[in-house]
Amino acid sequence: MDFSNFGTKDMGIDIGSSKLRVTFEDKGIVLEEPTLIVVNKKSGQIIATGMKAQNIMEQNPITLKAVRPVENGQIIDIDYMEIFMRDMIKKVYKEFNTGRPRIFANVPTDINEVQQKALENALYQMGAKEIFLIDAPIAAAVGCDLRADKPIGNMIIDIGAGKTEAAVVSMGEVVVSDTTNVAGNAIDEDIIQYLKDNLSLSINKETAEELKIQLGGAESLIEEKVLEVTGRNVETGLPYTILVSSKDIEKATKKAMQEITNTILSVISNTPPELVSDIIQNGIYITGGGAHTNTIDNFIAQKTGVKTYIAENPEHCIARGIDRIINNSGDYSRMMEARKRRKLL
Repeated sequence: MDFSNFGTKDMGIDIGSSKLRVTFEDKGIVLEEPTLIVVNKKSGQIIATGMKAQNIMEQNPITLKAVRPVENGQIIDIDYMEIFMRDMIKKVYKEFNTGRPRIFANVPTDINEVQQKALENALYQMGAKEIFLIDAPIAAAVGCDLRADKPIGNMIIDIGAGKTEAAVVSMGEVVVSDTTNVAGNAIDEDIIQYLKDNLSLSINKETAEELKIQLGGAESLIEEKVLEVTGRNVETGLPYTILVSSKDIEKATKKAMQEITNTILSVISNTPPELVSDIIQNGIYITGGGAHTNTIDNFIAQKTGVKTYIAENPEHCIARGIDRIINNSGDYSRMMEARKRRKLL
């Protein structure tokens, strides 16, 4: 397959449950917006998409509802997704002369034929001339500056909003992978539920995410940390301020962290010994927004016995990797061919 086409613009798209990121040629990330649509509850009219939709929903309008067309890393509503994608790409079209671009998009390794077809349809609807799909762990590895095209084992743990994917990549292919739907959103929900059940405190998702980042909970801290948190008292309905500790967040996230650990250990146990040796030497890399969870690198290192690193700007790793693959397509053609072969099987 020839990936060089000098008469065509190339665009990269990282489609996540929480955010959509678009890269364009050698300009890096040119758009980053929430994967969100606001709809009128009664009429079904679409009011806004992306950042505008998020700003509207922050006002808690009773006549509107939020729709997320991507869940657990997969498109669940193709009609809304096509509308959302068209709106997002219009913004890119306004700034850059894209024409009908070739689009390079990431996909999870467990995507099925129906889900892949839905994604391809959405991309063609937004004007793609040609589509190339890239396994998300490959894109993440490239975004971490790992040589995923070389005969060495690299391990990536991508903790997104709706899905955690653990994978070992080598020679431009995903050798072993496993996924779980326990990821950033699930951890936030566990924190919200724990504080409600045990401390009579009702908080929103944004506060839960801040607690996850500041206090972590992935492992016990030598010195316990506390944060003053304001929410609503579950019993009285009145404003309520209490101190929440790192121990509280550790308890709240224990089940989720165990599920993520099991996914990682499953991949390691099924990895060929020679690649495990590479991983022990080179370490494990965490990408995705979930990498911001306080102490998560120490937690995974403790559970696996392998040194673990948080990638630079971890939430941008996949988009950054797609951009590098586009701009160095000759070096990564094997990766594209590998996914094409799997699609034909």
